[in-house]
Amino acid sequence: MRVDYHIHVERGPYEIDWLRRFWETAAGRGIGEIGVSEHCYRFKQAGHLLDTEWGRQRCTENIEDYLRLIERARSQGMPVKLGVEVDYLEAREEETARFLEKYPWDYVIGSVHWIGQWGFEYPGGEWEIRGVVRAYHDYFEVFKKAAQSGLFDILGHADLIKIHGYRPTGEITGLLGEVAEVVGRQGLCVEVSTGGLRKTVGEIYPSQSLLELFAKAGAGITLSSDAHDPGDVGRDFDRSVAAAKAAGYREIQTYTGRRRAGVPLT
Repeated sequence: MRVDYHIHVERGPYEIDWLRRFWETAAGRGIGEIGVSEHCYRFKQAGHLLDTEWGRQRCTENIEDYLRLIERARSQGMPVKLGVEVDYLEAREEETARFLEKYPWDYVIGSVHWIGQWGFEYPGGEWEIRGVVRAYHDYFEVFKKAAQSGLFDILGHADLIKIHGYRPTGEITGLLGEVAEVVGRQGLCVEVSTGGLRKTVGEIYPSQSLLELFAKAGAGITLSSDAHDPGDVGRDFDRSVAAAKAAGYREIQTYTGRRRAGVPLT
């Protein structure tokens, strides 16, 4: 079975007809189960976690509407899991834990989009000041802390720092090996995500070399598209499956009530 556990429906209403379009695309691409994982900063109940002007502008939704959407989809026979994508913020670990424990998640994705106050997904600016090598090192130090936090089940787009195609000139294999070992020791999964194919970098997250390090360290995997539109659900999964198999994986992990179970990678 294939799954797509990183789907966002936030560009439309929290209504069943909109979600059904995502599921129909998934079913047409041989996906057996989807998981919706809205960004938690969208919800008023989590507005205190990302307490920035950027976050406040996007904190517009009531989480109860989201929960009801998933419940309704399930009542109509859609195999939909309840997920959430959470920004790892070192200074907000306790508040994040209190938010997460209130709701019946099937899984929680932890992602690093911020290095301190720097949102590195925007090119220019801090990139020019910090430099690529330091940016990579700073990103993966935060990523290791996210893995060690105990907050998450899955770590999202593990090498997102490459999103603009910037590459460090120095050797960072040792650093990446440390990252993989931490993830493996914590018993976590990472996404094999096709989202990067639609970004400037034009590459799956994580890179093949990093995926092989995760496999060696014993980290599990899930499959993800990071779809924000129905047409992107399950897109290019033949490529991510091939990458996972080449790294040595033979199964993916599925989740229910934050407990994982392996199924064959096909």
